[in-house]
Amino acid sequence: MITMITKIGVVGAHSTGKTTFIRELKEYLTRAGFTVYIIEELARQGRKSSLKEPHVQKVIIEEQIRKENELKEKIESDYLTDDGRYVIITDRTTIDNFVYLELYGHRDKIINKRLMKMIEENNRSYNMIVYVPIKMHASSDGFRDVNELFRLMIDEEIKERLNSIKKSDPDTIVIENDKDIFEKILNVLKNRENL
Repeated sequence: MITMITKIGVVGAHSTGKTTFIRELKEYLTRAGFTVYIIEELARQGRKSSLKEPHVQKVIIEEQIRKENELKEKIESDYLTDDGRYVIITDRTTIDNFVYLELYGHRDKIINKRLMKMIEENNRSYNMIVYVPIKMHASSDGFRDVNELFRLMIDEEIKERLNSIKKSDPDTIVIENDKDIFEKILNVLKNRENL
């Protein structure tokens, strides 16, 4: 058996159903024989602080990169003794985390060349990116920004970044969440195994 790790980033504005989608995807892929790990949305953990604060957004991005790298290294060390089919799913990515930071107006305050390089490298580390479009209004939970204009701006920026990734990195597969999404993802995983 070929051991393969596939990293799937799930992106989209807040209140689009990403977390529910990820839980359902994990169940689907587990039934198909994959070992699935989820990196939970880190912004949820930062909600005790204001997400609009530049240092909070910077910590979220750095922690996202650290957790993704740490988990991949752990799986790589484990599969040296245990073959398998591994999938890492991230609830948010450095792509959408960066968009939030940028639209809050913090990019120039905290992004230096070193961090920008780390973000760009991490953006290229996703084998597949699933874009979840806005289909419903944001619900208020005391933390999320329910301003629909802001959500639309986030959504447009994410789509622009994904188009850029499609053009610059043909190895990263970018697909939109639709009714056949689970089958599409499974087909991509099977194709990767056959390479």
